[in-house]
Formats: sequence, structure tokens, C-alpha cells
Amino acid sequence: MNSSPPKRSPFLPWMLVAACLVAFGLAAYGGYTARMSDSYLPPAAPATLNEGWTVITEDGARTLIIENTLPAIDCSDTVLAFLTRSEGIIARVNDQEIYRYGTESETALGRYWGSVWCMVPLDESYAGQRVSLEFIGRYSNSATDSFTFYLDERSAVVFHILVANFFLLSNCLICLMIALCLLASAAHHAILRRTDSAARLYLGTLVLLASVWGFTEMNLSQLVFHQKAVGYLLNFVSFFLLGAPFSLLLGELLPRFARRFRAFAIAFIAFFLITTALYMAGIASPTDLLPVEHIMVALVTLDSVAVYVRQLRDKRGNPALSTGLAVFAALAFAVLVWHYVAPRARIWILSFTDLIMIGADILIVLFHMAIARQGARDAGRAQMFQRQAYTDAMTGAGNRAAFEMRMEMAANQPPEQRALFMLDLNNLKSVNDTLGHETGDQLIRCLVEVLREAFGRDGEIYRYGGDEFVVVMEGADQARATQARNALERAIDSHNRRGGCAIDTAIGLAVDTSASGTPIRKLLHEADANMYAAKQRQKKANALPHMPPRALRLQVDPLTGLMPFPAFRQRVFERLSSGSGGAYAILSFDVNHFDGYNRLFGWEAGDQLLKRMAELALALCAPDGFCAHGDADSFWAFVPFDEPEAVFRCIREQAQNFHAPWEELHLFLSFGIYAVDDVRLTVSEMCHRADLAKRSIKGRFDQLYALYDSAQHERQTLNARLLGYMQSGLAKEEFAPYYQPWFAPDGVRIVGAEALVRWKHDDGTLTPPNDFIELFEKSGLLLSLDLYMFERVCHAQRKRLDRGLACPPVSVNLSRLHAYTPGGAAEFRAILDRCQLPPQMVCMELTETAFISETGRMATFVEELRAAGFRVAMDDFGSGQSSLSQLSQLNVDIIKFDRAFLLESFSSKLGRVLIESMLLICQRHGIKTVAEGVERPDQLAFLREHGCDAIQGDLLAPAMPAEAYEQLLAQRET
Repeated sequence: MNSSPPKRSPFLPWMLVAACLVAFGLAAYGGYTARMSDSYLPPAAPATLNEGWTVITEDGARTLIIENTLPAIDCSDTVLAFLTRSEGIIARVNDQEIYRYGTESETALGRYWGSVWCMVPLDESYAGQRVSLEFIGRYSNSATDSFTFYLDERSAVVFHILVANFFLLSNCLICLMIALCLLASAAHHAILRRTDSAARLYLGTLVLLASVWGFTEMNLSQLVFHQKAVGYLLNFVSFFLLGAPFSLLLGELLPRFARRFRAFAIAFIAFFLITTALYMAGIASPTDLLPVEHIMVALVTLDSVAVYVRQLRDKRGNPALSTGLAVFAALAFAVLVWHYVAPRARIWILSFTDLIMIGADILIVLFHMAIARQGARDAGRAQMFQRQAYTDAMTGAGNRAAFEMRMEMAANQPPEQRALFMLDLNNLKSVNDTLGHETGDQLIRCLVEVLREAFGRDGEIYRYGGDEFVVVMEGADQARATQARNALERAIDSHNRRGGCAIDTAIGLAVDTSASGTPIRKLLHEADANMYAAKQRQKKANALPHMPPRALRLQVDPLTGLMPFPAFRQRVFERLSSGSGGAYAILSFDVNHFDGYNRLFGWEAGDQLLKRMAELALALCAPDGFCAHGDADSFWAFVPFDEPEAVFRCIREQAQNFHAPWEELHLFLSFGIYAVDDVRLTVSEMCHRADLAKRSIKGRFDQLYALYDSAQHERQTLNARLLGYMQSGLAKEEFAPYYQPWFAPDGVRIVGAEALVRWKHDDGTLTPPNDFIELFEKSGLLLSLDLYMFERVCHAQRKRLDRGLACPPVSVNLSRLHAYTPGGAAEFRAILDRCQLPPQMVCMELTETAFISETGRMATFVEELRAAGFRVAMDDFGSGQSSLSQLSQLNVDIIKFDRAFLLESFSSKLGRVLIESMLLICQRHGIKTVAEGVERPDQLAFLREHGCDAIQGDLLAPAMPAEAYEQLLAQRET
């Protein structure tokens, strides 16, 4: 059973109100324009024949012949138009027949309130000739002034008739679409809600349809098609729709009648047949039946007002809507009285009458829709409360009260074959006592999920007691029941293989095999007895696991219900050692910034997030894998990997579902995947490789998962080896400074040098700095290496001074970590003092990236170095994203242009201008400049021309050991 509230109608009431108002406005505009502009009638002619007609013969009420003389005008492309109700018309000029209307030839263009529009085509030779008209059958009366004759161009008549057709068709289609929309909403209420107001809404929709067709005169066939067959068809549709108000009236006056579809259909068809017979007999047309519709709509309006007044009396209605409906009904009655009391009223009164009736219809439909909506809301609320009363709040299954009601219903119904399962959780008490009731509740929810997976829609699930469940299968025989039991056992086994708190149940089954039907209560007792017998058999066979509390804690994580990581490793070892074959993978995943989530929302919210991750882990490993919860937010899964794309797709889908509730918080997952390719490895090593793959993308939002590869493993191994050898390398003095000289712009004099670290091992192999500098900085070991290199340089400089040799200053690279070390500048000053070396003999280099990323702290550190007497250089200028405003905040002595920056700048004219400008700025501010990575003569010439203070690059001298640097200095001195 589901306790969720009922779904809302897809057709929003306010959208329907807006659609009805738009339809009403368009219909009103179309009808008003069509009638007030005389689109049904040709415009006034330049010459009329209303006067001068002579009655030639009159045969009672059957035949009338009148004649007149056409005016002496150009009658080419002209028609003689008039309106009549006669059954036949013959037009003659000089006793020659030129036009006939009747059974033999249907040439009239259309009807207007039961009258026929006739258009007699004229010719230029008819000017001034005698014209006679013979009316056969019914006509208005014998007086000639009842006919109005117009002369106009035929094209104008056709144009106005087409305009009328356009308005008729547009009004019909627009209102028809709105009516269909309302009809769909009514059907939705009728099917899903089954409220009494749904019948009213449905019938009110038919009223709207009938009014729309009545408003468009019902006779589009003769205006457009000029064919009898189509005319009959559309008139049949008209009568069919006009039957709706008649049936609606009966339904409103006799509510029980409206609920009987057969009686409603009989009344509907009867009215349709009667009106069709009247039309075929020539007694009435659809427009003749409009007064009947008006009366019906008026009565329905009154009934609606009465219903709403009753709602007001019960304090459930809206006073404004009730008052508006009453006023509108009164206005509709007033217009109706005016229309029928004054039959010769002007044409706008007739239009106003139709518009009022359509407005009344729309208002009635909206009124009934409001009633239906209120009824649906009340019914939905009552249904929701009823569901909550009969639903187990923890599992969403039916509770014991629901099952008792189910048994009462079954007792009052004809006998039917069914099967009944009864289940009991054997290990619920031990789980509650050992791991807590929260874990026990989770075990109960897992059992219900397993039951739903096994039985699907074939089983009705009820929680009969604390740890007892009942499943009812209607129409199930012994074979189906046995099949369902096997499916249940497989589902339980699949759940237990995934890890976590295992489900252990005793199952009892009872199947109704008697022809007369077994009462469901008797089946319950039988299933209960079978369940108890199954439990006794399990105890005798020692099949029930009586796990000690300590062992249970080692097998189940209390928070998530999954197995802990040690149990996971054991399960992986057992699965791989079983030799079952197949490809497998170990998944390691967690949430980025989980500690921040805990600090922001608290530990309880963090626990809920971990439970959600446990659900994700279970979804990943289903159906043949298993999963575990490690430390903090670390989770593990062991899954089949025969189809890697399927695993990747599952990860993407589950991650998307996980991210949806926390999208605004940017909680992103990181997955590491190790495809087991060597079963000889320990399980710990396999898990370590999955964890390495995860860490390789940790913090990256553009990559969800990563596969472990051997190159990554080799890199990790090398890093670990380098970190382990670093301290011994310092002790053995394996790290040595290499010097790359700074030359004056002339390219001859050496004005300084940069000390670069090189790691030369005992075996003579050389490790380049790119392989260990970043690694040492991340581990913090670079602090010791910087101090070591600085001390080596200071000793070398002191020796040159003691020997009386030239001693250009040497710059030493520092890590930005020194800025966060208390007394960092003082340590370097202490080394300088021990060597008794003047501060101007060394220079401290800090990278541009360090300056930009930590502007405030680096500015303080630079001031500390300068206060200690050191000069400070900004290294790799141009490699970051520094701005002039940031440079102005840093008090540096030297700026070293980056090699890549120079290379890119020299490739364009704008780049050369930029270098020239930077050199000029540095000169004006007293900052020395050094160009690194100079490799071409044109670069050297350009830098010399624009005043660069020093040149460093392979063009003049590469980095070299200390001995080679000493020799180079000696050569340049001589």
C-alpha cells in the first residue's frame, strides 16, 4: 500500500480558466464582427429593388410571382441578392429562366436563421429588362416589403461570404479545442477521482460544445461545400451535440439518472433521433432548436446557483463566485426575455443573446470544475489519511489493520483461489540487542524490499507483527506459489551476498486447493503453523546462525548496515579463491569535502549522507557483488567486470541520482576502479590500487571515475622510493648545486648565477629536479632541502672570498612553505652568519605563482627577508597571472622573465612591445631584470638593446657542476 498523497490533475485549473476566457473573447469578437459588419449579408448595393415590385399572381400560401424592372446600369458581374424562406425560387428575365433554387438545383450560398440566401447572377444585357421572381412554397407573407433585394458585384458578395466562413470556422475550431481540453480534464477526474462532480463537469463540457455549434449556425456545409451530403452530415453532428443540454437537464434534475450511463445514453440517442427526424421532414433545422438550448442552459444555470448556495450555507463556498454566478444568470434571463418578447429586435440583440448563452455555458463548466476540484481535494485528503491509517510507516507496506480489513473483504466475496505466505525474521532480536534498533529497522526495510523484488505486483505485502510479515497472492495455484517461494529465496540469498546485515527468515506457505474455497483466516493459521515447523527444522539442523555479539559487530556496520572493511577483504579473498572464474573489479569511492559537510550541517546530517551512500553502494553491486563501509566516507564494492561499459554506465547513473538532492551543495563523488588482473596479489594491495586510482582524480569535478593503470603504480612506487631516500641523500650529500651563470648584456662578463639542485646517486644516476621537487614540496621535505642547498652555496661563496677570487652573487630557490614556517627568514640569516658571508653575496628566489597565490603572506615573508639583509627575486615572471597592481604591492629587487614567456613574446610584434615596456617599467622603479632561457642571438640582441641587466640561458652557458663553474669564472677573469 502506498501512503503518498494523490497526484494532482495535469490540467491546471487556472490554465483552463485562461483558455476559456481566451475562447470566449475570440468567439465574441468573431461573432460580433461577423454579424455587426453584415458579413452574412452583402453590403448595400448602389441600386436597390426594394420598391416597384408588382404581384403578378398569388396562389394562397404556395406560390407568389412578383416582377420589376432592372435599373439601367452596367449589370455585368453583378448579382441580385435576397433572403427568403421559400422552398423553391425561379428567376426569369423577359420570361427566360436564368436561376432556379429547389430540389433540382442547390445553388443557394447559405442560411440565415432558417432563411435562404439566393444570389441571382446578372449579365450586362439585363440592364433595364423586366425581371420576375417566382416563390414556391413557404415564404414570409404575401407583402413584397418583406423581401430585401440588393444589387452588388459578385466578387464583393463572395468576399464577404468568405469572411463570414473564416469567422465561423475559427470560432468553431478554437472553442472546440477548449472544449476538448475541458473534456480531457473531466475524464481525468472521472477516472482517477470518481467523484459525483465529475459527471456534472463532463456534461457541462457537452453544453459548451452544443453552444459553440449553435453559435456558428450549424450550417457550414451550404456556406462552403454546396453539397447536400456534407450538409446532412454536419447537421447530424449539430443534433448530436444539441442532445447534450437535454441529457444534462435530466441529469441535473435527476441525479441518480446521471450516474446511470445506459439511461443517459438512451435519452441522448432519443433526442438525436427526434431532432434528426424533424430535420429530414423539413420541419426544423438546428437553428430552430436554439430556443430549446437557451431554456436548458438557463435551467442548468439556475440549478448551479442553487447548488452553490447550498455550499455557501455549509460554509464551503466562495461568496464572490456565488454572487457573480447569480448576477450572470439574472442577466441571461433578462436577455432571453428580451429576445423572445421582442422578436423584431435588432440583430445585435440576437448576437448578444448567443454570447450570453456561451458565457453562461463556460461559467457553468468552470463552476462544476471548481466543485470537482474541491471534491477531489477532499477525497484525496481523506484517501491519504485512510492510507496512512492502513500503512506501516516504516516500510510502506500494509499494516495489521489493513490485513484484517483484507480478510473481511475476502469473507464477503465469492471464493477465489489464493496462496498465503507468512515470514518471520529469526535474527531481528539479536540485531536489535547488538547493533541497535536503528539497524534492526533497516533490516526490516531490507526484507520488505526483498519481498517486493520477489513478488512484484503479484503479492500484497502486510506487516502482521514486529518481525512477522504476510504476503497474499490472488489466483495462485500450487505451482505459482512454489515458483514465488523459490524467487523469494533467491532474492534473500542475493541480498545476503551483497554484505551487511543478513536476512534470516522462516517461511510458511499455505495454498487454497479446495474447489469451494478456503477462508483466508484458515489459510493464515495454516501458513503460521508451517512457518513454526520450518523454524523448528532450522533449529534442529543448526541452520539458524547464533552469532555472538562481538562477531556480529565485526560483520555489520551499525550505521549503514553494510559489512565493515575487514569483512569485505575476507569476502573478496574467498570469492577470488573459489575459482569461480569471470572478471571482477574493486571500486573505492567517497565524497569530496565530506568533512566540510559535517562541519556545516552537523554529524547527524553526515550520518544521513553516509546512509544514502550505502544505498548507492548496494545499487552498484547488485545483483552478484557485495559492498562495505570503510572509514569515514570511504565505501568499497566488489562487482563483476565482464562488461566494463555496463559498470561505467551504472556508476554514472547512480552518481547522477545521488547528486540530485544535493546539487546546490556541489557534493561530488570520486570513484577509483581496479580491474583484478593478478589474483596473486594480496587483497590489501588490490584495494590500495583502487584507492590510488580514486586519489588521482580526488577534487576534480570534471572526472567521475578513474581506472588504475600500471604507469600510475610505477609513479607511486618511485615517489615512495624518492621520499624514503631523501634523508639519506642529504646525509650523503647526494644533492649538489649546479650553477647557471648570469651574463652582462655584452655576453662576456659574469654578473651572477643561479644555484640549481641536482640529485646524483651513489651509482652515478642523476634524478632531474622535475621528478622530486613537487613531491618534496607536498610532503614538506623541501624545507630541509632548501636549507641544505642554501648552506652549500654559502660555504662555496665563503671559500671564494677566502681565496680572494671574484665572487658574483648566487641566487637560491626557496619554497613558499618557508612563508608559513615561524622564523623562516631567521634560519637563513643564521646560516649566513655562521659562514660570515655578506648578505649581498646571495639572493633569494621565489616563484611568481607563490607570490600570486599567497599575496598577503608572501609580502610579509619578503619584508622579513629584506629586513634580514637579503635581496629577493621573483622567479618565472610571466608564467602565472600576475597583474601590475599585485606587483606594486611586492617589494622585490629582481624580476626574472620566464623562458616560456620570452619565447611566446618574441613570436609577435605585440609581444616584443610588451617585453620592452616591462623592461622600461623595471628600470624606472629601480628593479633589476634577468632574462631566463635565452637561446637565440636575436633575443640576446633585443634584450641588450632595451636595457636588460642580465642574461641567463643555454646560448651563453648551460647549468654546470661547481667545478665547471669555477673554471668558467677563472677563464673570464683572465
